[in-house]
Amino acid sequence: MEFRRGNLAFVALLLLLSLATTTRVSAANDDNAKKKKGDTDHGSIDENNFQQGCTEGEGDKTCKARIVTVEELSTKTGEDGGTELWLSIFGKVYNVSKGPEYYAPKSGYHIFAGRDGTIPFITGNFTDEECAKHTDELTAAQLYALDREWSNFYAKEERYPFVGFLCCRFYNDQGQPTEETQRVWQRVKSYEKIKAAKDRERKEARDKRKKRLMNTMATTT
Repeated sequence: MEFRRGNLAFVALLLLLSLATTTRVSAANDDNAKKKKGDTDHGSIDENNFQQGCTEGEGDKTCKARIVTVEELSTKTGEDGGTELWLSIFGKVYNVSKGPEYYAPKSGYHIFAGRDGTIPFITGNFTDEECAKHTDELTAAQLYALDREWSNFYAKEERYPFVGFLCCRFYNDQGQPTEETQRVWQRVKSYEKIKAAKDRERKEARDKRKKRLMNTMATTT
């Protein structure tokens, strides 16, 4: 009987340690996610942060970034003797000339050069038809991942300076967000709330399991 109790206590201890480790890893991931978001807010598609490339004026922020046309962007492919490589994601144009191994002709990501490749960034379908798709065809989870992963990557990467706003799908000729961009913001915000609620539910479930195990240990020792 004592041996069985000892085994039960040992198993409960192992399970408790496993849950504790999972909780710590999850908490660390949550902290990293929060830190990442805080570090990269300036590059998010969120309406509070679309002013990347702008400067502080008296009072509200005043946008100084240039407007890039589709025609101008289409010439920045590194072809026909050109050396500059530009790409656009969510209407924000970046100079990726310092990454020719990725974006130069015949390189793996050349499909993104000289265009806005927002959709292919998340779907992985590198075709002209895919580039032309509307963001409404993406799920909220895809938009969230696109923002947090790719959009923030280019905003953070020092090798790829921000050039300006591409007119006129995601930003108008004044550098202001269009209706499509505002819809994206709303969908990402809604997804964030749902994701946060699910994360809380998972944490509460872990805490309950931990409490039950502690009670089990207390009754078997």
